[in-house]
Amino acid sequence: MLTAIVFLAVGMTQQDWYTFEPQGKHYRVELPNKPNHTSSRTVTRASGRTQLTTAQLNRSGAIYSIQVTENRAKIDPRTLDDGIRRFAAANQATLGTVTPISVDGNPGRDFELTERVAGGQRHSKRRWVTSGSSLFMLTVAAAPGAKVPAEADRFLGSLGIGGAQTAAAGENEAKAAPQSPGNGAGRALAPAAEVTPSDVPLDAKSYPSEDLEDLSRSYLGKDRDGFRDVGPAGSVLVGVEVSYIERFGGPKVRSAQPIYRVGDGLYRGLVHGEVVGPVTTVIAKPGYAVGGLVTHAGLTVDGFRMVFMKVNGDRLDPDDSYNSPWIGDEKGGNPGDVASKGGLVVGLQGRSGKEVNALGLTALK
Repeated sequence: MLTAIVFLAVGMTQQDWYTFEPQGKHYRVELPNKPNHTSSRTVTRASGRTQLTTAQLNRSGAIYSIQVTENRAKIDPRTLDDGIRRFAAANQATLGTVTPISVDGNPGRDFELTERVAGGQRHSKRRWVTSGSSLFMLTVAAAPGAKVPAEADRFLGSLGIGGAQTAAAGENEAKAAPQSPGNGAGRALAPAAEVTPSDVPLDAKSYPSEDLEDLSRSYLGKDRDGFRDVGPAGSVLVGVEVSYIERFGGPKVRSAQPIYRVGDGLYRGLVHGEVVGPVTTVIAKPGYAVGGLVTHAGLTVDGFRMVFMKVNGDRLDPDDSYNSPWIGDEKGGNPGDVASKGGLVVGLQGRSGKEVNALGLTALK
């Protein structure tokens, strides 16, 4: 569920710099202008609830962003270096010198990354800082082939921390309505559902393969990275948990984990792709299940939305349906869709390596 972000009336500083300071969060950072995109949402994981707050400013030649993750448990600062190395490896990026720093007495690291992307190499400067149970991640990513702007240092150096709240302390904040499925800029993110699915039991029986059919746009077969994730027998696919990574100016789908409903229980399937960046969950309301999928995809899945249909016994009713919010980037990739003609959708399928390259559905014949 999204949590409202209320900005304090700090005002503009010299050169039209903008102070991003969510109310009650006790941290602040300066951006060259007002962010193009902000969000704050609660994500429910097996380890508990996590609060994610983000702000991003797209400017000519560079993207400025801050992401704050507030966990229940205290973060061990000694894990920073390993986390940075893993992050660089996951993005197939060259890691520059990592410099220890301190922000208001809180340990952190400054470092640079170089990634190979379409259009050339992309350079970025980053600052990660831990404070109690919070992790602050500031990034200035230059356009492919361009240098990181000089004002990046002011942005990275502007972070001020005054005892950031934990997610548990922030749960009583006012909650806002979910974002619409498309905001015209292709950057709509789905709200996090307030559920705690369990992992599918290891001894759970699944559907016989001869009873299943893969719907179109599936990308399975001989591809070594193809997957078909089907829930336990008697279940239906009701949602997905997704993580994002910023690429080519928007949030791309990095990982997808199906969620199934059996009776009153919710179960997670396997994670496909690699969980990096913000995570959000979308689940159908009771009595409905996944019946269709609308995607924008190129080399990877840029974004998608699910079509939820009414469950009538062992069939889906396409005439009684509604759409999930848009998940990921609505701008990139080629549009496509797949839908059940009435058979229950019981699995998610597609292709994945470190990120999700294709998505489709598996239904009962």
